[in-house]
Amino acid sequence: MADPKGDRPFARLPLPHRGEIVLWNEDCLEGLARRLAPGSVDVIATSPPYNLGIRYGRYRDRLPRAEYLGWIRALAVRIDGALSDRGSFFLNVGSPPRDPWFAWDVAREVGHRFELQNVVHWIKSIAIDRRFTSRTSGIEHDLALGHYKPVGSKRFLHSAQEYIFHFSRSGDVPLDRLSIGVAYQDPSNIARWRR
Repeated sequence: MADPKGDRPFARLPLPHRGEIVLWNEDCLEGLARRLAPGSVDVIATSPPYNLGIRYGRYRDRLPRAEYLGWIRALAVRIDGALSDRGSFFLNVGSPPRDPWFAWDVAREVGHRFELQNVVHWIKSIAIDRRFTSRTSGIEHDLALGHYKPVGSKRFLHSAQEYIFHFSRSGDVPLDRLSIGVAYQDPSNIARWRR
């Protein structure tokens, strides 16, 4: 149970090399302003509620759209205060099939304060038919990976992806691309795309 005054952390998690992650169970808008020095954070990653009516306990997840987008604007202001000049802000947002512009509306609100540097498509579910793979792929059977949430509608396709919007102040913050990449499966691609 969290300390109701917010004076003690919810948890402290040691990092392998140095330092720790300190978790606070409190409203993010209040916590960002109260606990973090201006410009002190290099990376912020968040996945706020998507305003889909999901039961989270005390949080009401079905706000009028304008009110929700206003909350996102307030969140962007607080993140702007905490993020360092060369910092990155990663925002994970999904859209329900009936409202495909939702995630982009959220990104647009954040874009009033930050530059949209990258858009990542988080593919949450993928199926691979063995017949369409190369002999060297190592895939011996049909393969389905990830989290599949069925759609009970005849109008909409399955939404197997969410967005991760990467924002920064300038739009030119360097990233270690090789640390997040996936190794080439076909060796011929190594020479073909080497730079």
